Amino acid sequence: MNIFGGLLVLEKVCVMSIVKSYQMTEEDQQESFVQIKRFVELHKLTDDVGNIRFDAEVIYNTVSCSGTQYESKIGIEFNSYDGFGQLEIFAKEIDSNVFPTTFSAFFQSYTIDDDGNLCITGYHNLKPHIGRYVVVVRVINSRATII
Repeated sequence: MNIFGGLLVLEKVCVMSIVKSYQMTEEDQQESFVQIKRFVELHKLTDDVGNIRFDAEVIYNTVSCSGTQYESKIGIEFNSYDGFGQLEIFAKEIDSNVFPTTFSAFFQSYTIDDDGNLCITGYHNLKPHIGRYVVVVRVINSRATII
């Protein structure tokens, strides 16, 4: 494991493109959207009727917690309110006061690491105790049971 940008990150480092002022440019937003679309296509996550629901291992690295892991159902929507690649983590045991559970290409940076995992980087402006974070989403099963 390595320390990168003050966060403990997995050995196969997710390229952390934390924006300097935590403000995403339109170009950054578009690149994140392209990356989450690539992730969905890479793992063939869309079912026959267009739903994107799958089982995953989620690994959180925040300023205060490193390497915290959960198994969870994940949902991705491209036609959500913000219409820009929203990802939601559905795990009852995750405390959203400690870990973020909803992400958007508008506000977080999405990248794909060498192992095909989705890496989400961001900064939680509303909850400064979370601060800067990296979330790694590793697909376990491309078809989740009903959420």
